Amino acid sequence: MSISELKRIDASEQKRTDRPSALPLNEIYVDPEAFQWRVPKYNKIESDGHIRTLVSVLKNSQQPFEPLLIFPIGSRFVVIDGHHRLAAYRQARWKHLIPVKVFEGTLDKARLAALEGNVRDKLKLSGPEKREAAWKLVKENELSKTQIVKLGLASEGTVSNMRKLRKKLIEDGGDPMQLSWAEARMVGIDRGEIDPEDWKSQKAAKIVDALLKARIGQGLSKDPEVTALALQMLNPNLPGALVRQWWYDDPDLKEQITEELRQDGDPYELLEEPEEPENRIIEL
Repeated sequence: MSISELKRIDASEQKRTDRPSALPLNEIYVDPEAFQWRVPKYNKIESDGHIRTLVSVLKNSQQPFEPLLIFPIGSRFVVIDGHHRLAAYRQARWKHLIPVKVFEGTLDKARLAALEGNVRDKLKLSGPEKREAAWKLVKENELSKTQIVKLGLASEGTVSNMRKLRKKLIEDGGDPMQLSWAEARMVGIDRGEIDPEDWKSQKAAKIVDALLKARIGQGLSKDPEVTALALQMLNPNLPGALVRQWWYDDPDLKEQITEELRQDGDPYELLEEPEEPENRIIEL
């Protein structure tokens, strides 16, 4: 459901006034457009693995998780925070009541609560997902640049670029609401031309599917050190090329890594900023 339609329902229809502490599975609804800030094509392996772990915990313990955070939309209760837990309940075919907590606040505050839950969750939003969330907030044009930056989604420079690009798209007669950040960024880079086939994302998605079908995708994320060594054995030039590509695809990566190293007390200093990646093919 679109955000505008959701707001219409929230403003015009009678809300549920009861405050249950538990609900059956079939009375808990989802609205990914409004409350799920994750992007399905990103972090797929970890997300699926996280759900499988939760299903196993449910089956072994036969005890429910901590309450899902829900919000009344008309006659329904919709999940704000706890989408992975809800998916686990469904996969486990949970027959008992599910603990819930009703969010007290406005629809806009409920959406921000959903976002904050994803940012601090055990399975945090990936870098690309954070930028897509920041772009969604920029498109809605209801929060200031400072407010978006404080949510920890993107750097001040990235949010500034998003706001400038949104303004330019509107001035040129475009509709930024129809574009993801990945697509909008292509508009900025290519001076208004978008690749309609988005061939890079499609090709990457095929590789992810192939890895999952071969049952080796999960192993890549379980032990990054082994994965790094395997890629280096495959081609000595590949790790360096990947680091450069990720560095420039993810403007917030340096800041994120620096903070992680600071928290871990890592004695090694970060390397100098790598050179901009060239458009070249690495032979395997």
